[in-house]
Parts: sequence; structure tokens; C-alpha cells
Amino acid sequence: MRSTPTRSDPVLARSLHLTLFVGAIAIFMALSVLFQVHTTLIIERDRLNSTTPVGQFEDYVAYYAAGRLVLESDGGKLYDLPRIAIEETEALGRPASGGVQPFFNPPFVAVFLAGLSALSLEQFGLALLVLNLALVLLTCVLLVRFAVLQTGLQRAGFALGYLSLASIAWVAQEGQLSMFILLGFLGFARFERTGNRTAAGASLALVLIKPQMLLFLVPLLLWHRRWPELRAFCGVAFALVLISIAASPSHFHDYPRFLLDSAGWSNENGVKISAMYGWNGFVANLTDLSSPPRELVLLLDTATLGLFGFGLAATRRWAPNLRLLTSAAALASLLVNPHLYFQELALLPLVIVCGLASSRHPADTRLWGAVGLTMWLASLVGRPSPFVPGPLLLTPAIAALLAITIWQLRKTNQRSATDPIDLRLTSDELSVDATVRVA
Repeated sequence: MRSTPTRSDPVLARSLHLTLFVGAIAIFMALSVLFQVHTTLIIERDRLNSTTPVGQFEDYVAYYAAGRLVLESDGGKLYDLPRIAIEETEALGRPASGGVQPFFNPPFVAVFLAGLSALSLEQFGLALLVLNLALVLLTCVLLVRFAVLQTGLQRAGFALGYLSLASIAWVAQEGQLSMFILLGFLGFARFERTGNRTAAGASLALVLIKPQMLLFLVPLLLWHRRWPELRAFCGVAFALVLISIAASPSHFHDYPRFLLDSAGWSNENGVKISAMYGWNGFVANLTDLSSPPRELVLLLDTATLGLFGFGLAATRRWAPNLRLLTSAAALASLLVNPHLYFQELALLPLVIVCGLASSRHPADTRLWGAVGLTMWLASLVGRPSPFVPGPLLLTPAIAALLAITIWQLRKTNQRSATDPIDLRLTSDELSVDATVRVA
């Protein structure tokens, strides 16, 4: 009886290698989640025991001080740095890191936090931690559903990657409000996909916690005449303006002036430019100057605006792919933001999800999967560290992600008439496909 010679199957070998690679990444992500949870709990324990090292994880103190000022009917002093420094010193028992932690948000944020500010500083920090953990879990579920992933393994892998992101942990550890920005953009994209344009515009109002993040998206809506979204957004925004005026009737105009003035700070008032992840932080680290050359920063900002405009121009004739346009607007806003801290990079998973949800072919899905893994690794290496200047890695990575998003956006708008209809598209996009096929 002749024996059949055995040989290794190349396809089986590649599959085994891929399985081992994916398994190793999954184990590393799981360990990262455990490490982030452990670190967060230690930080919170130190806060409750008032043993937090000086200068570490003190962002939440600015929110507490702002809420206290509103409680004391002194909302007109929210942007008075000496006054808010006094409030922070009283709460901490010592000056905050850098002498003061400025309050960079609109007055209505301080109004909403005033109730929590009636608690002690330690209890306030714990309440923010619980709120942030709830928002992290909520956004994780919403992102997984929005990505339209095909298998349970893919959904579990995405959730694991999201929860292990250092920027997500940073939000909870610093007591920041960046999850509301992610939730606002995500709500806008989800409601647009279901055709609920009024709810989409109302969701976008959450981003007004940091209004500079809407620098590109609101003009985009005007460009495409998305009047239902704009009406809903402006309605909620008007209500928030009234709340802000009520907090400081004679000083409501202080916030925009303060925001513009602070854009010119270098290393003062608790602000360190080299710690920023926008173009200004990149240039500061690249030139090793405490105050980066403004001309170079302006040039990069202008290039970002030009790249975004290049993508926007491709959508003039057809109904826009609002998922990719939302991603492009968010990324461009990140790059030009003069106060872009690491925790605000929690917005990046939305870009990957919008890319996955817009994929029509397996090649596009693989592309966005690879981009997502690359950005995860870049966030891991580029987190704030005394050893590695993170902006030198992450800022160009964000710019590259913007370029990929613009490329995919133009590719979507130039698709051939033979492409199959994607049932996940919005009604506007389906009508465009039908028009192309008739033509």
C-alpha cells in the first residue's frame, strides 16, 4: 500500500500564524485593560485619602472650583485666574499644579457641575469617576453596534481594543469630560444613519462642552444645507447660551475672549504647549522650543484646512457620506485645537467605526481594521511620558488618518455604477446610488 506524502499546507500555516498573532494582541489588550483599571483605582484611592502626588491628575479640580463659584453666585469670576486659583487652593489645601488649573469650558458646564460641587472635593472626584465609567461603557456598546461588525469575535475584539486605549483611561483618571464630546459626535453619526436629522443636530450640542471641536463640522452642515440638523443644534445651543448668561449676566462675553487669549499662551497659567497633541504641541516638540514659531503652526493649520476643503469639494454634486465627513471634521478640529490634551484623543475610535460602517468591500474593511490597530499602537506609545514626546508620534498619525479619511471619502463619491447597493447607507446616499444607476 502506497503512502501519501505529507506536506505542510501554506494556507493552514498562514491561518495558524494569524490566529497566534491575533491571540497575542488580544491577551495584551486584556492585560492593558486590567492595568488601566488597577491604575485608576489606585489614583481614586489616593484622592479619597488626600495622598495624590502633587501635580498629578488634577484636572477635575478646575471643574470643582468652577462649580463652587457658581454656587457662591460668583460665576462672573470663572475666567479670572487669580480668583479660581484661590478656590482651587482652598479645595486642595495647596496650590494646584502650575499655580492654577484654568477652566476652559463655557459657563453652562459650571452650572451643570454646581450641584456636584456641593460635595467635598474627594466625593466630587469619585462622582466624576463613576460618571466617566458609565459613559465609557455606554459609548463602547454604541460604537460596537455602529461599526456593523459581522461576528461576535470581531465585536469582542473591538470592545477590548476600545477599553484598553490609554486615552480612555486618561479621561477617567483626570476626571475630564471628554466622553461627552465623543458621545455628541457618535450620536450625530448614528442618528444621521437612521434618518433622524433633528436628533442628530441636538446630539451635536453635547460637543459644545468644547465648542472649538465644531470648528469644521458646523460649516460642513451649512455647506450641505442640512437645515433640520442646524435648527435643532441652534435651538439647544441657544438654551445653553441663556444658561451661561444666567450664570454670569455681566460677564457672559468673557468666555470667547478668554479662549482666544489662552490660544497664545506658551508655558504659563498651568498650560504646557509641549504636552498638547495638536500642531502647536508637535512643533514645540520638534523645535524643542517652549513657544513654537506661530508661522509654522499657522502653516500646518492652513494645510489642514486645505486638506479638509479638498475632501469637502468632492461632495458637492452628490449627497455626502456624513459618516466620513464627520470623521474628517473631527480630525481636522483635533489638529488645529490649541488646547488638545491626550484624553481628547478618545475621539479617534469614532473615526475607525465610521470607516468600518462606510466600507463596501472587504478590502475597505481590512484597511480600516489595520488603521485601527495602528492607531491603537500609536496611542499606546504616544501617551504622556517623560521619556517619549508623544505629540511627535501621534500628531502626524492623526494627520495621516485625516488623509486616509479624505481619500476614502473621495473614493466613495467616485464609486462606479456597478458597485452593489449597501443596505447600511442613509436614505440620501441610497437615492444617489439609484440616480447613478438610472444614468
